[in-house]
Amino acid sequence: MTYLYHRVPEKLHGKILYPLNQLKEHYPKLYNEELSKYKGREHILKDKIPILNCLWGEVLHFSIVNPSNIYSALREAGSKIQGKTKWYKIDPKKLDKNKAVIYSYESKEFTDKDFEKYSIEKLDTYRELPIKAKEYYKFSFHNGKKPLLFQFVPHVLYNSSLNVEDLEIVEIE
Repeated sequence: MTYLYHRVPEKLHGKILYPLNQLKEHYPKLYNEELSKYKGREHILKDKIPILNCLWGEVLHFSIVNPSNIYSALREAGSKIQGKTKWYKIDPKKLDKNKAVIYSYESKEFTDKDFEKYSIEKLDTYRELPIKAKEYYKFSFHNGKKPLLFQFVPHVLYNSSLNVEDLEIVEIE
């Protein structure tokens, strides 16, 4: 079975994982800290997600690719990343399929063809880290830049919050 993954936030308040725009309502200070991840890319928060007809900042982002595979690729590309990180391992059946889409992330600027209706059966198609992501990591390190962790990594985008109280947490090195 293919699972979904979300990094356990260092400053999670309560048992609910909120999309960025909802975080603004519940925890404004934390929202401002999380917003800094988009520095220089703020425009993306206003991009509309096909099928869901909501904004980028209104969804949770779940990796379809196991983060251990992402970290391995980063190290192969030249990253000195060390230590363990904690991730929620999410059964895809927990999501309301009407509030989720699969985002294949095949191009830097997303287009309608990068999105498809959420289907648990289709997740296996996206569980491997794409070659394009590995090449991006190598290119970034070769040019002395820090890559974005999830560039070209397939995701499920979820237009809702998620109770994380009973989710399994895995540690990735």
